[in-house]
Amino acid sequence: MSDESFLVGRAKLERAIEASRAEGSASATHTPNRFGRSTSARRTRGLAIAGITMAAAVAVAVSVFSPSPPATETPASATEVLLKAANSVKVNDPKMQPGQYLRLVESGEWDQTNFPDSAYFDESLTFEEQVASQGGVRFREASTNVTYIPSDRNGDWVQRFGKSRFIEMIQPLNDPQAEEFARNSSEEYAALTDFPEDQILPGGLHYEVSEETGEPTGTLAFEGNPSYNNAPHEPAALREYILNGYRQTGEEDPGENRIIEWLTPVLSDLAYPAGLRSASLELLAELEGVELGTDPIAPKDTSRVAVRLPSGEPSSAGGQYLVFDKDTGMFIGARTMEANKTVGYVSTFTSTVVDGIPPRDEETW
Repeated sequence: MSDESFLVGRAKLERAIEASRAEGSASATHTPNRFGRSTSARRTRGLAIAGITMAAAVAVAVSVFSPSPPATETPASATEVLLKAANSVKVNDPKMQPGQYLRLVESGEWDQTNFPDSAYFDESLTFEEQVASQGGVRFREASTNVTYIPSDRNGDWVQRFGKSRFIEMIQPLNDPQAEEFARNSSEEYAALTDFPEDQILPGGLHYEVSEETGEPTGTLAFEGNPSYNNAPHEPAALREYILNGYRQTGEEDPGENRIIEWLTPVLSDLAYPAGLRSASLELLAELEGVELGTDPIAPKDTSRVAVRLPSGEPSSAGGQYLVFDKDTGMFIGARTMEANKTVGYVSTFTSTVVDGIPPRDEETW
């Protein structure tokens, strides 16, 4: 069965799984979702990049990385963009005073395909043929999440999750019955995954919660890896730190693809410290296989530039993109693209410094 078929076939099951757990689990080689929601089955396989914190990871996700490092040389133009982005982090990252918070807003959009009836597919058909023949309804959803990070990063982080919402139909178009199904499906998912209360994360990490006291335990649930907190903020030292980490797991000769896996969540999330993000961009600029291009969701926007992370596959197969402002180098967001320019997931980040956390009912999404 193809990756697409497998993921689509698991869509309904993922709804039930997500409804029954507020916390989840992931293996050490997968990337948990920083916002505490399972996303990969609904947002397709491109998000499952093996790192620790940002992009999603559940058992049904499929990594986009090849087992061996790419051999193509990174063009000087891509290196220039990454170094400009690294400098932008150093110069422009918000500075906080004691008692202040970094308010981080991530807006995400993704394509979703649901089937009104059977979850069984004819493997002789392509994914698009399955959608057409099985009555598949394809639509676009979005959500916004807000995180407050204290000036003391070891303090309590506060996360607020916005409900997912229906955006538009993709196929079939001009079909009122299909659109009604899509809207109902989106509302059902939003209800199942609603987090009406603030999530308090000591030091930004998810810990298991005691059923008896309701307080966090000392055991990490599925969020994060403390090794990121100890990572050096200098490119050469960071490279060796990452590779040593894989060697300690028994991998004798980890390659550059392992570095990409480790860096990906850091590169695509403003919640990480500025020093680590800057060093990660500088390290990425030293690696092979980085490609330069336009924002895949806005290819005519000349104010933006994108780099495609090495994956060992041609750009026609999709991949993970980081998008920056062309003039300033400031990070705009991440894109996960599937083959044939299908959108896996799109994120846009903004950050501001605030003096306090407003009541939840006064939050501006």
